[in-house]
Amino acid sequence: MDTGRIRRELVSSFSLVVTAERWLLAGVPLAAVVYAVWVGATGAAIAQLTEFAGTPVTVAPWSGTTTAVAGVAGLLWVAVPAAVGTFLVRDRLTNHHDNLKHGYRLQHPASLLVAPAALLLVGVGALLGAGEAAVPVLALVVAGAVFLLLRTVAYAYRVFALSVPLVPLLALFFTLSLLGTSLIAGAAVAAGRAGLLADAAAGLGGATGLPLPAVLTGTTELGGVPVPTLAVLAGGVPVGAAAAYVGVQTLAGLLARLLAPDVKRSSLRTGQRYPAFAHPGPGAAAGGSFEAGAAGAGTGGTSADAGGGTSADAADGPRTADAAGAGATGDAEGAEAGETVEDVSHTRVFRPPEDSDLAPEDGGDEG
Repeated sequence: MDTGRIRRELVSSFSLVVTAERWLLAGVPLAAVVYAVWVGATGAAIAQLTEFAGTPVTVAPWSGTTTAVAGVAGLLWVAVPAAVGTFLVRDRLTNHHDNLKHGYRLQHPASLLVAPAALLLVGVGALLGAGEAAVPVLALVVAGAVFLLLRTVAYAYRVFALSVPLVPLLALFFTLSLLGTSLIAGAAVAAGRAGLLADAAAGLGGATGLPLPAVLTGTTELGGVPVPTLAVLAGGVPVGAAAAYVGVQTLAGLLARLLAPDVKRSSLRTGQRYPAFAHPGPGAAAGGSFEAGAAGAGTGGTSADAGGGTSADAADGPRTADAAGAGATGDAEGAEAGETVEDVSHTRVFRPPEDSDLAPEDGGDEG
């Protein structure tokens, strides 16, 4: 096991917070301000429209009109911001060609999860001894949980086996929906409208058949201290989704290493880890293809730029200019990162660079 490389990747997991993820430090406060303005503006617009239409909207008693207005408000205040947030996160983790950003392309993808897991553990430890201060400390736990899910999206792009980033992205959309709902409910309580919130939760719950009162206005005890159930869900859902995905992916990776299937680079996206069992041998011909575990630079090595093999991604060495499929994608990404694109289509022997995914591995990487 290359302990030196693992140590460097663990350091990279933390350094990403102040390099590639600096947008989080400014983006989260900005998003909160924009969200508050959005809710206020759309809420005023809804009130003006209902007043102009002469349609009374009351929560007690609840009416069909109120259900319709609540549906519009839920779409504008919850679904749309969650969708926008999910899109922006995905855009930040990938470039404009939908290739994983170079900073996340660690040889051991699970290293990406170390930094958010550490933050989450610190938050949970503080929460256990917080006592009456459990509510503000819970915000740290929620931040760590959402951060863990963000890194899980990058992890899902990077791993080979069961690489389905859409799954954690959907979990992120649901998490952001919970956060938006929690902020709205918290703002109502802070503004002294807890009674209105309770009436709205009861009416909407009766109209939809969902246990919304228990979710929107209920509390859950953590260490003997009652905290809002919505906040608990906002922290628990991303942690559960991330843990479930990583657990299932780990099993899929073990199975993939046991079966050692033949893999063509054209079947992988750029930024996706190329498995050790399908790496080419040092004597593979340049014009060959990835069959029976062997590979050449002509089809396999260059199609990484089009389909995603990591040995030819941003910092992994020379790449051919005539990549199969969508070679322009790889070349454009290389140009973005300031890389040199070389034509190695006529080399007789393929020799992987030392820092590429084709270098010898310790056999303990994720599938």
